[in-house]
This record gives sequence, structure tokens and C-alpha cells, in this order.
Amino acid sequence: MNIRYAKEKDLDYIIKCGHVKDRKIIMNKIKNKEFIVAEDKDLIGFLMFQNIWEIIPYIEMIYVEKRFRKKGIARKMLEMLEKNTKAKVIISSCVWNEKEPQAWHKKLGFEKKGYIDGIQPEGREVFFVKKLNK
Repeated sequence: MNIRYAKEKDLDYIIKCGHVKDRKIIMNKIKNKEFIVAEDKDLIGFLMFQNIWEIIPYIEMIYVEKRFRKKGIARKMLEMLEKNTKAKVIISSCVWNEKEPQAWHKKLGFEKKGYIDGIQPEGREVFFVKKLNK
């Protein structure tokens, strides 16, 4: 398995599997190295993030193909992000009633820091912060 930054050739897969469908937005994020992909011959997942305040990564979405889930692939993509950021923290979030993503955050060292109402139709968005040893 290979974990790497996304390339232009990954565009169609990201559009197919992600919630952002605008090719220009995705290409800009690829150029800015804001997509990390996992491949096992073919692409099997990605981690999409953006740098807020120019440096702090905020994870927007993690996707892993169903047959490859629970095999540490999301963790490996997160580890690449941790290794390559200059920030001392990583921020992430999920909807309040998504128990599995909340457990994943906790397992990988994120701490729940609060929530915001009204930004997701599903309800509260719960925010997590992971402190890095930098």
C-alpha cells in the first residue's frame, strides 16, 4: 500500500467518492497538497483537508472504500498529514450522532473541544483537536 499526496490523475476518483464535485476546487486542492490518497494498485481512499490560518490542518473528509475499512488506512493517511505539517495541532470534526467517527478520533488521540449548532442539516458539528509533539 502507498500513501501519497494526490495528483491530477486522481481527480475523477476523488469526484466520484467525495462530496465536492467542482473540478476546479479539487484541482486547486491537489495543487496545494490538500489531498492525501491511499492506493493498493488502485486508489482506495483519501483524506481531504485545508489549512486554516495558513498553517493549521482542518480535516474536511476521510473516505476509505468499504472493503478496506478497519485496516488502519485512515490512520496511515493521518500519520502522513501529521508528519508533513508544521502545525502543532490538527483540527477535525464530525456530526454529533456519528458514533464511529467520534470513536476513531478518540482512538487516534483527538480531544473533543466543543460543537457548533446550525452548520450541518444533521445537527451539531463536534470539533476535535489533536496536539502534535512538535
